[in-house]
Amino acid sequence: MSGDWDDVVPFSDTYKNLNKMGLRPLGNAIPWLIDDIDHAGFIKNYSYGLVLFLVKGAGHEVPLYQRQRSYKVL
Repeated sequence: MSGDWDDVVPFSDTYKNLNKMGLRPLGNAIPWLIDDIDHAGFIKNYSYGLVLFLVKGAGHEVPLYQRQRSYKVL
């Protein structure tokens, strides 16, 4: 899970680091909706079963910024 407002570890750095580790994206990022209405961010699948959630409006500690959205990931 990564926030799009993260100043500590920007999501672009997360993508670069996943690439450096040899994890490859499986397709494009898809929109992530809560209750088919609220656009909460994007989901991107990677090799080895990794699923990355990019949460809109969240900083470094996603649950502090977007509690409802972070709980929906579970």
